[in-house]
Amino acid sequence: MVDIDGPNEVINSAGKYSGTVTSAAEHTRGVADGFVVHRRPESSLDHALVAKKAWIKQVFDDATRAAGARATKTLQVAVSDVNAITSADEAGAAHVRNLSV
Repeated sequence: MVDIDGPNEVINSAGKYSGTVTSAAEHTRGVADGFVVHRRPESSLDHALVAKKAWIKQVFDDATRAAGARATKTLQVAVSDVNAITSADEAGAAHVRNLSV
């Protein structure tokens, strides 16, 4: 006999994972939004700093967006797979009951 978690436990775990990743991504995005240059750029070094800040923010935004998408996909696949396994289990049980009658 195979011992597996119940369908609701699997979906709840995937939901917690997805929620945690989403929360961390939002926090990271907030940190990146806080990157500021305190003066208007005047020198070429200042302009380079502003450009690097924009690049860093874009990298953070891209990474957090990708992490959120992966977390969402993980939850969707978990729900889909749990539903498929549950349906197959119910169909198998019905077939066995019909054979035993």
